[in-house]
Amino acid sequence: MDLFPQFIQAHTCSHAFGQMRQITSMVFEGIPERFPRLRIAYLEAGCGWAPYWAERMDDEYAKRALEAPKLTRKPSDYIRSGSIFFSCEADEWLLPQALKLIGENQVVYASDFPHWDHSYPASLDEIATGATSPTSRSGRSSRTIRGGSTASRVTPPRLPSR
Repeated sequence: MDLFPQFIQAHTCSHAFGQMRQITSMVFEGIPERFPRLRIAYLEAGCGWAPYWAERMDDEYAKRALEAPKLTRKPSDYIRSGSIFFSCEADEWLLPQALKLIGENQVVYASDFPHWDHSYPASLDEIATGATSPTSRSGRSSRTIRGGSTASRVTPPRLPSR
């Protein structure tokens, strides 16, 4: 809160800006390249920022790839690879765009319960119907977000026995 005089300002920026810094560092430092089976989740900030940030990272990489020598692909390729996930808020305006541009298997639902700013259980209906979104979602997207394929996304791989 040191950067802003009011909590509303700090809360608006806190999670999204922090996650933008974190994904930038992790991708450009080659963590997904070095550990391809590692699953990474960015939670508590929604997913609407992710397509914008993936595009921005791709643009920087196209101009300055020499500064990210550990990468063998564009940053957005790592982001859409199936190992990086983003939680969504049920009422995000840009949720349909994030599903399309990042991938519906990369977006997971989080109720945010019991935090003061949650909308659970109404958020379950919002996800199912796309009621709060300017554009509707397919039934498949709704099921995927609510956990239709969550087990395959979050179940850790079996480690070889010694």
